[in-house]
Amino acid sequence: MHYQDEYILGMEQQISSNYNWGAKLTYRKLVSAIDDTCTPVLGGRCLTFNPGQGNTFEFLQPDGSLKTVYFSKEQLGLPDLKRKYYALDLFLEHPFADRWYGRIGYTYSRNYGNTEGQLASDLDTGTGGQTDVSRTQDWDLPQLMVGSNGLLPNNRTHQIKAFGYYQLTPEWRFGATVIAASGRPKNCTSYYPTADAGLYNSSTYWFCGLAGSDTKPGTPGYAAPSADYGISPRGSHGSTPWTYQLNLNVAYTPGWMDNKLTLQLDAINVLNRQTATMYNYRYSSNRTTVNPLYGRELNYTDPRYFRLTARYDF
Repeated sequence: MHYQDEYILGMEQQISSNYNWGAKLTYRKLVSAIDDTCTPVLGGRCLTFNPGQGNTFEFLQPDGSLKTVYFSKEQLGLPDLKRKYYALDLFLEHPFADRWYGRIGYTYSRNYGNTEGQLASDLDTGTGGQTDVSRTQDWDLPQLMVGSNGLLPNNRTHQIKAFGYYQLTPEWRFGATVIAASGRPKNCTSYYPTADAGLYNSSTYWFCGLAGSDTKPGTPGYAAPSADYGISPRGSHGSTPWTYQLNLNVAYTPGWMDNKLTLQLDAINVLNRQTATMYNYRYSSNRTTVNPLYGRELNYTDPRYFRLTARYDF
């Protein structure tokens, strides 16, 4: 289980008979989590634990008994657990009057730390990321946590949402929604500087560039690290483009059904904007070869589509 502290402070105020405004401050801090680790002190075992603190483990013995062993955070060699979110929400609202309703809101937020949660979407290479719940790669090895603190995958610093509707007649209603959001953080991952035994042989460490062969100069197959190779903290390579979406809808509530039936047609992403939201962040195919798919777009916003709904209120 993941547990977090949450603090919310908000207020709303009437500006006039036609308009309201409000503000809200939100702060969340991840307090504890469950994940797995294969850190060397466990002697080749991979066990579930609570990251960022000392843990008690039970080791199965040859005779079938269990041996209880406690390792401090320092012995585990892993950093503190960190995931924090803060946001400021502002809105201006026109309550329903004169046949129309409208509201516009703006959110400034930051979501940062060294663990996304029970899943790891930033490992996506086109198949959806790491989906084994509470078994992410994050805490497996101390080397995987080097450079791991930064903007998390679902961070969107700026978000603007506006929506409203116009009641043309008691039976016909027309509405629109506009959503704009800044992009997700971009990363660059590569191989660890040294090819130590027990490390994952993959381009999933918080480094960018070619790590080189990690052999002595002059030996067969030696390759030096690329000139641009170095630590590449999470979220330090800019962000994906802003996304914009316009949705329109029309609803019909016939009087001959006592206004209990509503038929509604929604047009989602009317302008059909398809923007890349995820890229392949793995810089290298091996320690000395650039991944030809590095930087390739993996996911896009959904194309235009339509939705027809019917609702009957008893």
